[in-house]
Amino acid sequence: MQKQSKSLFIWITIAFALVYVFVIAVLIYNYQDAKGSYYQDKYDEQHFQIESKVNSYAAFADYFFEKIVNDESVLYRYNQAVTGDSVTQDIIRQELYQYYSNDYTLMQTYSFRQFHFHLPDNTSFLRMDQPEIYGDDLSDFRYSVAYVNREQEYISGFEEGRTFSGYRYVFPMTYQDKHIGSVELSVSMTDILSDLNARYQDKDYMMIIERDVVDNKVFDDELDSYMLSFSTDYYIEKTAIANDNFNVLSSELFNQLLGNVSKEKLDLGNYQDKQVSIVYEQSRYDFIFVPLVNMNDEAVGYIITLETAEAFTELRIRYISYFIATTVFVGSNYVLFLFIDKARKKLREISQHDSLTGIYNRRYLDQFLEKEIARSKRSKMPFSLLMFDIDHFKEINDTYGHLKGDAVLENLVKIINNHIRQEDIVARFGGEEFVIILINTEGENALTKAKQLTKLVEKSNIADLTITISIGVTTFDDESTIDTLIHKADTALYYAKEHGRNKAIRYQKEMDDS
Repeated sequence: MQKQSKSLFIWITIAFALVYVFVIAVLIYNYQDAKGSYYQDKYDEQHFQIESKVNSYAAFADYFFEKIVNDESVLYRYNQAVTGDSVTQDIIRQELYQYYSNDYTLMQTYSFRQFHFHLPDNTSFLRMDQPEIYGDDLSDFRYSVAYVNREQEYISGFEEGRTFSGYRYVFPMTYQDKHIGSVELSVSMTDILSDLNARYQDKDYMMIIERDVVDNKVFDDELDSYMLSFSTDYYIEKTAIANDNFNVLSSELFNQLLGNVSKEKLDLGNYQDKQVSIVYEQSRYDFIFVPLVNMNDEAVGYIITLETAEAFTELRIRYISYFIATTVFVGSNYVLFLFIDKARKKLREISQHDSLTGIYNRRYLDQFLEKEIARSKRSKMPFSLLMFDIDHFKEINDTYGHLKGDAVLENLVKIINNHIRQEDIVARFGGEEFVIILINTEGENALTKAKQLTKLVEKSNIADLTITISIGVTTFDDESTIDTLIHKADTALYYAKEHGRNKAIRYQKEMDDS
């Protein structure tokens, strides 16, 4: 009996050990997967933050070009400089400098450091930031300038320069169908990093750039603007750390901590997204490296983000607690978590969508509009709201029944969804009324899209019926609220119905008085 009990104990012990090892192996795998996902989110987040900032500068650059450069009188005079002798060029250079003096001051308030004109042969004609330096051939130093003058088309992106590195927006200049050179607006990496540090106050941003790249391109008398980073193979722009406007650690400590990491662990030469975690004074810090790629598709450095690793520390503690727990508790809690998580997602899906059509409901629409209004006010990028309903929908229900009416609603929504962009949304406002949000779309473009939809619906055979819709259109402005947007779109929709239906009308203030 004792022998049997001992044998059973051994088998139970072995079975328990096997289960325990299996559970621990699963937990270790899940931990590594969660860790990978955590850092992938960090990479994606940094890419998004940088791209958003760069794209906002691109919008400003385009505005300045169209507003003050792409002007007939300016292009006429610049063409004379292109075809004139050196005396004529000196005169026109001085004229342009005086003419754009106030504009350049305004540009600087938007962080545009360089406003630079180039001749068609890639010769520097006028640097507004350094008007005394001109006449140097940029062909071998500035890919962007050579590209625009060769291809006669716009280009933008990161590029190293003869005085500083940054994101450049280079436009071709044309006079009477003749290419007469190019003009560049640039934002230094110093200003971009400063903006990011100010915007995301739980992070620090720094750029490092290859030492050889700087030494080969930058004017000799401008090399003093750079200093060695934690790696002797990379420079840092002194201005980027001069004000030390870091949020988490000082720039000095930022470099010092990375300087203590071995070259083998950093492995900067392979230019991939990477992270390094460092524990300092009992706190863990994450350094996220994202390659800095120039217009010529060459990686020349990194943008580094530093933040405290509190979320990751919590992740580790949670998994340590799992390892300590018994096999039964670990397994049951994990299964319970999966069940609860699946149920939560299902409940959230139900709470945000209309049960009949499957599109977003009024509750989600209000939440989305609140966020979109806040985003548009920050970024100055507009959106438009379209409200539509089915003309004579009551007659459809009365004639064919409510099941037919439901089929019309379901099929109409499918058609609308298939003809808007992925970033746009459709929501059911109530009954047969629906709302479309067109992201980054304003004015006439929104009205044009609305008219296209009315024609599309009229030509479609929806649930074996020919139906039409009326649409009211309005566009976000700085005074907009959810209520005013809905009111304006609803007013325009009512106006469309009062004036014949099957049409799209854009809101005008006069409609409130009619």
